[in-house]
Amino acid sequence: MKVEQLPSGSYRIRIMIDGHRYTFTDKDKLRVKAKAAQFADEHREAVDNPTLAQAMDKYIEERQKIRSPSTIRGYVDIRNRLTQDYPAVCNKKLTTLKESDLQNIVNTLGLSPKTIRNYVGFIQAATGRKYNLALPQKVKAIVRIPNDMEVAGLIRLAQDMYPDLEVPVMLGCFGPLRRSEICALTLDDFRGDWVNITRGMVKDEHDRFQIKDIPKTTESARRIKLPHFVVRKIREQGYVTKYNPDQISHYFRRMQQRVGLEDIYNFHSTRHYCVSSLHANGLPDAYIMERGGWSTPDVLIYVYRHTISDETAALTDRALNHFDSVTKFVTN
Repeated sequence: MKVEQLPSGSYRIRIMIDGHRYTFTDKDKLRVKAKAAQFADEHREAVDNPTLAQAMDKYIEERQKIRSPSTIRGYVDIRNRLTQDYPAVCNKKLTTLKESDLQNIVNTLGLSPKTIRNYVGFIQAATGRKYNLALPQKVKAIVRIPNDMEVAGLIRLAQDMYPDLEVPVMLGCFGPLRRSEICALTLDDFRGDWVNITRGMVKDEHDRFQIKDIPKTTESARRIKLPHFVVRKIREQGYVTKYNPDQISHYFRRMQQRVGLEDIYNFHSTRHYCVSSLHANGLPDAYIMERGGWSTPDVLIYVYRHTISDETAALTDRALNHFDSVTKFVTN
């Protein structure tokens, strides 16, 4: 360590640890060297063999500028839950962290299988290690999709109860736009019946909404054509919506409860409806992916490729009628 004597007569040592510079001063030369040496030993240990909590903190810090605010908020939520409910495990050095420690967390979190997998994925990314854990079996999502008449009813309910919700419902059903994309739109984003989707309203790590540009390298940034009556409605009222994404979900659910609906659709069901309608009408997956803002067909294959209930019934009847016709060729 290089010791410098300052004009004041004090001694100074500067050290660099893991990209951070630290400065120590003291009037006694031996004492400042001892301070710096002790600090360096302790912090190099934290860098070379951090605790689980330190590894999670470092992982989050390193990704602050390259991940979306909502992603960082998700990381912080996981870190906070783990450090609060499992302090003993989080304070363990990575060299002493056992798979049984993490298996206990998996067994007692009490969250959905998908969320637990997110927790494990974050821990493995933060520690740079793979752990052989028994994870809860995935539960197949039951996707409920409104039919044409139900969509018309939802739009009418919005008109009557929450006028600021009408346009978001139509943009979800006929877009299909996400809540975050809807809330970030302004009139400047429209050219004729076309809309440029380049921003989203998302929460940051402090749980506050902010408008953030969608990276141009992702499929979410796109330009799509909307039904003319939707764009006309937006121009007539002079804005898209005054709601934030949480309010859209709240009022969408609230209006269904107020009329006594037992099976409540969530707002994302509007997006399901649009994609399923496009698919049922024979549009190719490549077009649906581009319109919906997906880079791979995984979502279409595992989530969205569901025909609407009325269409399913019609296709089933057609198949059964075909089977029935086969029996005409059966001779006794």
